[in-house]
Amino acid sequence: MNISVSSSFIDTDAEGLVRAILDAGVNVAAVISTREPGDNPTTDAILARIKSDYPDVLLIEHSAKSHGRLGNPSAKERFDSAILRQLRGLVDMNVMVGDMIVKGPTWCQELPSLNLHPDLPGGVEGMYWNVVGEWVRTKRSEIGGMMHLVTPTLDAGAPITYFRLPARGIVNGLDLGPLWEALPPERDILEGLVDDQVKLKNEPTHPLFQELRRAEVAFEQHLVIHTIAALAAGELQTHDNLPPLDLTHVVVGDAAIWPGIEHGRHNHETL
Repeated sequence: MNISVSSSFIDTDAEGLVRAILDAGVNVAAVISTREPGDNPTTDAILARIKSDYPDVLLIEHSAKSHGRLGNPSAKERFDSAILRQLRGLVDMNVMVGDMIVKGPTWCQELPSLNLHPDLPGGVEGMYWNVVGEWVRTKRSEIGGMMHLVTPTLDAGAPITYFRLPARGIVNGLDLGPLWEALPPERDILEGLVDDQVKLKNEPTHPLFQELRRAEVAFEQHLVIHTIAALAAGELQTHDNLPPLDLTHVVVGDAAIWPGIEHGRHNHETL
């Protein structure tokens, strides 16, 4: 199975995910960027590094900004088709990791795609700063990430795989519980804090918002790679109406300890 990987390359987290896939031994035939050189200095530097380090991988740079796609749904089909023309006969599936551009019907029909989303199935839609904000606002006990099928509606496709983390447990050696205890108890003050942190987007200043995101992102590349490997091996199907596969045991392993569970091991049947 040959795949393409698409991203908007907004930060080094996005670059790290793409690099992890490129270095994982799967067949990546193309990398797609929805930004072009000149759109953003951070992205410019990332794309230059990708070009230099992976010269044998086709890099498609097609700017949503310069091609009028941003905030313009009528340009969706034209934008998608320009990329699809370069992928035909080259790839069997696209994997979206930090690709901020919602795909249209033609794309979804022609090129099956999976999207990485930073929440559990049935969770919050949208950008990760909004997701983390809702985790805090609703006092979630479990967080995580998933891979889901791409549809023309944002984050509406069927989940395929996911992993879970304890929002108040220990993740990669850090106890998240005390960070929750430090939140203001007053509801109106808490709402104000959440709103302020969400507005900061990918630069939150509150430790809980920082560490919840850091905990989830630490396992994203493992989820993506295990999902791709399972698909390539025929162990996972995307066309059947099956429940999503919980990959916590292989993606997270003993790196997370749920509250009240000893020795870092969790029993999936009791959570």
